Amino acid sequence: MTDHVAHERLATLKTEQEEAACNRAAAERGDAPLLPSERLWGFWEFTYANSALAIATWAFLIGGSVGLFVGPKEGIAAIVIGNIVGVVLTALATTTMTGRYGVEQFVALRSQFGYNGSRVVYVLAVVVLTMGWLAVLAMMFGRSIDGLMALSSGEAANPTGVKMIIAAIGAILLTWFIVAKGPTSIKFFNMVVSPALVLLMVAMLYLILSHHSIGELLALPALAPPFEDKTLNFIVAVEVNLAAGFSWWPYIGNLARLTKNERTAFWPNILGIFGAAALGEIVGLLAAVALGESDPTIWMTKIAGPMIGIVALLFVAFANMTSMANILYTSIVGLRQVGTASVRAISWGAILFLFCLIPFGLVVFYPQMYDGFFIFLVWTSALNSALAGIGIADYFFLRGQKLDMRSLHGPQENGPYRFWAGFNPIGLFALAVGFIVYVAVFNPQTLASLPAFKYLTASVPSCLAAGATHYALTRLFARGRGWGQYP
Repeated sequence: MTDHVAHERLATLKTEQEEAACNRAAAERGDAPLLPSERLWGFWEFTYANSALAIATWAFLIGGSVGLFVGPKEGIAAIVIGNIVGVVLTALATTTMTGRYGVEQFVALRSQFGYNGSRVVYVLAVVVLTMGWLAVLAMMFGRSIDGLMALSSGEAANPTGVKMIIAAIGAILLTWFIVAKGPTSIKFFNMVVSPALVLLMVAMLYLILSHHSIGELLALPALAPPFEDKTLNFIVAVEVNLAAGFSWWPYIGNLARLTKNERTAFWPNILGIFGAAALGEIVGLLAAVALGESDPTIWMTKIAGPMIGIVALLFVAFANMTSMANILYTSIVGLRQVGTASVRAISWGAILFLFCLIPFGLVVFYPQMYDGFFIFLVWTSALNSALAGIGIADYFFLRGQKLDMRSLHGPQENGPYRFWAGFNPIGLFALAVGFIVYVAVFNPQTLASLPAFKYLTASVPSCLAAGATHYALTRLFARGRGWGQYP
C-alpha cells in the first residue's frame, strides 16, 4: 500500500512538472504572459542581448551610408541625434508595455489595432520587413565567408557568387537550429558574442586611428553628397539614423518581455541598442570615408591586413548570426499569436523553417537586394515611426499604462478589444496618416523632400501625426461606441 501511494505521488509530481514545463514553454513562446519568475534577463543580460542585436554588419553599413552624405564631424552628430531619438521613442512604445506585463508585443497590439488589425500590422512590420532583414543579414554573412575564403586562397572575392549564396543559406539554416532550441540558446550566444564584438569594434577604431589622426579624419569630406545644400545632406544623414533607431520596433518589444521588470525593459536599450549601434556606425563611417569603401567585408581587410582581417570577418559573420537569431525568435513569437488556430498548431521548429523559406528565395534569386540596403532601411521608418507614435499615444495618454491581460488573451470575437469586426479603424487610419506624412515630407526612393524636411526630418512628423490622429479620433469616437475598453 505504501509503495502504491508513493508511486501515485511520484506520478502526480511528474505530471505537475511536465505541466509546469509546458506552461513555461508556452509563456516563452508568447501563448501566455510571462510571470516575473519565468523571465530570463536582468539589466546587464538584457544589455548584452541588445548589444548583440545591435552589433552587426548593418551598423557598419549604416555608418558607411552616412559617409555618402556628410563627413565624419557632421556624421557623428547625425548618428548620435538620429539613433537616440529613434531608440527612445521605439522603446517607449514597445518595451515599457511588454516589460511591465510580460505580454507578447503583438498580443498587446490588439489594444491598439484590434485582434485582426494586429495581424495586418504584423504582416506589414514583420513578415515583409523581417524576411528582408534576414535575407540581407544572411547575404552579409555570406560575403564575409566569401571574403575569408578569398583571403585564405589569395584569390579575388566574388560577393554575388555561388560561395556567398551557399554560405548565406547555411547561415539561415544555423539560425533556424539555434532558435528552435528556444531563448536560452539565444541568451548564451548573446553573452559570448556581444563582449567579443565590442572589443572588435574598439580594435578596428584603433587601427583606423593608427593610420589617420583624429584631425585628419574629421577633415575628410563626404564620399558622394547628393545635394549642394550641406544642411540638407546633414538632415538626410540624420533621417538615415532615425530610420535605424525606429527599425528596432518589431523586435525589442518581444525581447523586453523576457526581462525582470519594466525599468529593466527600458533602460538597457539606451546602453545596448543605442550605444552599440552608434559605436558600430561611427567605426563604419570613419572607415568608409578613410578608405572610400562602405562594405565592411572589403574595408576590414584593407585596414587590418590579411591575418587580422580574417579574424575580424569571422567575428562580423557571427555577429550577424546573433542578430538573425534574435529577430527570427521575436518574429515567430508574434506569428504564433496573430496566426489562426491552424498556424498555432504547427510545431515550433516547423513554423520557424517555413518562415525561412522566403529569405532562402531572396538569397538565391535576388542577391541584388543587398545593394539596395540604404533605401530599404529608410522605407522601414515610414511605417515604424508611425507605429511608435500610435503606441505612445495609446499606452501612455489614452490608457494610462493599464492593459487587461484577461481580455487580451481570452476569446476575442466578443471581447473589449474587438473594435469593429476585429479591426480598429482609428488605429489603422492613424497608421496610414503617418505613412503618408512621411512620404510627402521625404521620398526615400528619390530623396525628394519638402522644405520642412530640413527642419523637422520625416520620421518625427510621421510619429507625431500618427500619434495625434490616433489620440484625437479615439477621444472623439471610440469611447462613444464602447471600443477598446478605454478608461
